[in-house]
Amino acid sequence: METKIEKLKEAQLAEAVAAINDINRSDEVKRRYSISDFETLLARDDGFMDRFLVCHLQEKPVAYSWCRLLEGRGQRWFSWQAVVPKNLRSQGIGSLFLERILAKAKEERVDFVTTKALIGQHDATYFLKKRGFVAATNFWTLEHDAPIKSSPELPEGFATRGYIPGTDAPLLADIYNRSFKGQFGFQPISSSSVRILHHHPHFDPEGVIFIIRGEAIVGFARAGCDPGEKVGWAATMGVDSAYRGRGLGHWLLLWIMNYLHDRGIERLEVTVEGENEGALKLFLSEKFKVVEHNIAFKLQLNPDKL
Repeated sequence: METKIEKLKEAQLAEAVAAINDINRSDEVKRRYSISDFETLLARDDGFMDRFLVCHLQEKPVAYSWCRLLEGRGQRWFSWQAVVPKNLRSQGIGSLFLERILAKAKEERVDFVTTKALIGQHDATYFLKKRGFVAATNFWTLEHDAPIKSSPELPEGFATRGYIPGTDAPLLADIYNRSFKGQFGFQPISSSSVRILHHHPHFDPEGVIFIIRGEAIVGFARAGCDPGEKVGWAATMGVDSAYRGRGLGHWLLLWIMNYLHDRGIERLEVTVEGENEGALKLFLSEKFKVVEHNIAFKLQLNPDKL
């Protein structure tokens, strides 16, 4: 069978999204994408389309691969994702994708590449380790059925306020960066990145909350949902490291659950990075269940940027 790896053309985006979702279904991948998901990535104008590859067998799209370019702490790296259905994994498609990605990494002077593999996905783990990737950290996906309504009390000395799209983008970027600095794969965001997010169909200004102490923002949460699918996300929630251990994270989680409950959401999803043990304990304490466990792998390309 003839195998062709081609770059995606922007004019083919709608067709490609449908094909990607078909590929995900064939490989039992839960995630479904919309055109707007990719339009948000394209709006970053960082060459994403040049790293979006589709594999065709006999003119039919059967697998895909893409990379996001991330930057932070003086380093540049690719976050790589590829889906190759089980019945095609002996065809060398993954190797062809990785060959293209590494060539692009050299061209763009990338320091390392990261990707994820499910626990128990032995063929993917073997593929990555054989090519020099090493395990870096863990990620857990958790779910909660039917978010409950509650009346959380904010710790004394703290208050909350909502998000104002016209003026608060720099403030949201700042508290995000302060909350996640130092975590695996952290990439600082800018106010322009937040403004791009405003155009995503699942973004709701009412789904963002700030915790304040005096005039300082010390914590935040952003929830998102797809009312048609009745699924919601704790998209991001974080607390400045100087204010952790005071129950603010628990309050933010209950606020997200209230927000989603009021919108008729029946399932809440969240992803937790392995080093964030406090967040994992918090979600488990609220009866979240682990539904997916991934290992993040890293391939170092620039030995001077370890």
